[in-house]
Amino acid sequence: MINQLVIKGFKSFKEDTIDLNQLNILTGLNSSGKSSVIQSLQILSRYSKRFENPLLEGHGDYKELQNPYSTLPFSIEAKYGKDDMICYSPLDSVTAYADSFPELIFISADRYGPLVSIPLLSDGVLGSKGENVIKCIQIHSEDILDKCLIHPKSEGDTFYII
Repeated sequence: MINQLVIKGFKSFKEDTIDLNQLNILTGLNSSGKSSVIQSLQILSRYSKRFENPLLEGHGDYKELQNPYSTLPFSIEAKYGKDDMICYSPLDSVTAYADSFPELIFISADRYGPLVSIPLLSDGVLGSKGENVIKCIQIHSEDILDKCLIHPKSEGDTFYII
């Protein structure tokens, strides 16, 4: 579990620390940084998987992502587990990957519009636009959910679908 996210000089963030729990809901006005939090986590996830360029395609390069009002260079850091940490900065020449960084599951609010077919990802992984959602539910149908994710009136503690 990711416990804390520290964002410096990234987009609208000058220097902010966000404490995280098992379930986190981001709310706020337009342009308040909700998407930037998600993007920073996605960048760390890509970095942990050793992508050549962990920055997100179509979201800008380092100079465009740097907060123009911050004197701090753009960096993203996450603390997870007991004492694990990962930090990414495009200007840092030190490579410190984190093989144990938690797997992120992210579904965008974007959805495919009316299409004849929706692309399926070949590996059965849940896509950011909801691709393979039924396959993922089938794969994880017997997984026991954490208590904080179960509705009080739920009839079970798994994804099982009748």
